[in-house]
Parts: sequence; structure tokens; C-alpha cells
Amino acid sequence: IHNIDENSSESASEQSSVNEYDNAKHSFDTWPRISWAIFHGWGEYLKLGLPASMSLTIENGVWETNSFITARLPDATILLAAHSVLCLTTGIWYIPATGISSATSTFIGNSLGANNIHDTKLYVGLSFIVVIVYAIIIGFFGFLYRWYW
Repeated sequence: IHNIDENSSESASEQSSVNEYDNAKHSFDTWPRISWAIFHGWGEYLKLGLPASMSLTIENGVWETNSFITARLPDATILLAAHSVLCLTTGIWYIPATGISSATSTFIGNSLGANNIHDTKLYVGLSFIVVIVYAIIIGFFGFLYRWYW
């Protein structure tokens, strides 16, 4: 926590910019007091976060709705067991795909931030190749073990 002495040679604008987030008056104050400055930049965060959270909510809600409908069908025990296996299998298959997506986004964002268009095109092409290879591998194992689950 920054403690600005009243006898300091800093100007008032420098003091206010330092105290915008850190407005503790005493050194024993652990948490700064609430101010509107803590909400600075949340608009951009919410523009990306809300659609992503809605997408995940809808996706999970569809799975839950499917299991609710499946439980109402005849032979519900067998159907719910098959539904659970399907949910776990797709969940396991999504984990590497999500990792590939996150890594690709990070690499592309970093190379665009560095204004390196050549590396950006390289990462996009590489991600297409990795995704195609991953889809072939998953499809192969799905076809190979189709009678086991």
C-alpha cells in the first residue's frame, strides 16, 4: 500500500492517480475502500465473458435436459447408463480440443500483439493441421471401440 505523505513534493494529480485504486488512509488498512475505479475495464471483459458463459450454460443445460427426457423413457436405467457414457466420452474428447483452442488463441494473440503476421499465419496453419490430426485420431478410436461403449 502506498502511503503518500502530505509534505511530499508530488503534485495533486500524481497523488490522485496513485490513490485511485489504493485509497487506504492508514497503513493498517488491508483492503482499499470501494470506489467506481475498480469497475474500470469491465465492459470489455463482460463483452467476451457473458457470451462464453451463456454458451457453456446452454450446452450443459441441453445435456441435463436430455438426461431428464431419457429418464422418462422405458428402460430408463440402460438408457441413462448409455447417456452417462456418452457424456463422459464427449467430455474426455473435449479436453484436448479445448487445450488446443486455448494454446492457439494465446499464440495467435501474442504474435498479433507483436505485429508478426508471418508467425500468425504459421500458427493458424499449424492449428488446422493439429485439429485435423486430432479429429482423425478421435474418429479412429471412436470407430475402433464403437462396440465397447
